[in-house]
Amino acid sequence: MHLSLNRQHAAPRRAWPGMLGAGLVGLALCWPALAQDAAASREREALRRAQSALQQAQQQRDALQAEKATLERRQVEQATLTLKQQTQAKAELNRLRTLQREHDTLRAQLAAEQAALAALRESTLTDKAQAEARLADTSRQAAQWRGERDERTAANRALVARLEAATQSLADAQGRNRQLHAVGQEAIQRLRGLTPAERALLDDPILGLTAVRIGSEAEDLLLRLDAQRLPAAPQMR
Repeated sequence: MHLSLNRQHAAPRRAWPGMLGAGLVGLALCWPALAQDAAASREREALRRAQSALQQAQQQRDALQAEKATLERRQVEQATLTLKQQTQAKAELNRLRTLQREHDTLRAQLAAEQAALAALRESTLTDKAQAEARLADTSRQAAQWRGERDERTAANRALVARLEAATQSLADAQGRNRQLHAVGQEAIQRLRGLTPAERALLDDPILGLTAVRIGSEAEDLLLRLDAQRLPAAPQMR
């Protein structure tokens, strides 16, 4: 059995050189075609690679262009924003400068008003002091005038009281004088109005002398009464 196997293996070994030669001959016959196919395949591969590279390059170019457009748009937006911010900053600066000028103006006005107020306060204090001094002087004068008025009023009242008392005393004296004068007049009239019978009685030697004496005394009494009579007091207004 072992021998048979060796024979079987030996048979193909003897056939292999023939087969190899036949193959080489066929390969030599097919080589030009194979070479053309390989060249075409390489060209197609190179073309595919070139097309792929071109497509990648176009994609990169498009991406770069898109990125460039985006960057340019961003730059424009940034420039616009920067310009807007600069404009706003200038406007804000101008507003702040205007506010500063207004603030300085208001501070100057406030300082002027404060100075005027201080001057007015000083003037007011001076006027107040002067007014208080005048008021104190006026109060002293008024007090003095009131004192003098009270004194004059008291003196006038005392004078009026004395005048009233003197007037009353004068009226009483005048009344008594008038009464006394009336009594004297009545006595004289009575002596002068003696009836003849009464005079006859006075013609008596004794009474006659008495009558003469009484008549003389009556005349003397009348003169004295007239001299003592006071004039009527004037009416007080």
